[in-house]
Amino acid sequence: MIKIALCDDNEVERRLLRKIVTAVLQELHQEVLIVEFSSGEKLQRNFSRGDYDLIFLDVFMKEMDGCGLIKNLLREAG
Repeated sequence: MIKIALCDDNEVERRLLRKIVTAVLQELHQEVLIVEFSSGEKLQRNFSRGDYDLIFLDVFMKEMDGCGLIKNLLREAG
């Protein structure tokens, strides 16, 4: 099973990305678990190394953007 996190503050765009990713992986006969986050802060609070095989991040979000989130996660990883 492929575990994916989608992080975008726009619900419509999260839903669209979920639909696309699900369709592609179904076509490839891959099981998928998709977890959605509406902000970088929510993903960071719920993140543990190894949780996800793939993370989609919105670069432009209101508070913490995707670039800031990556920096924080890398810093925490040491």
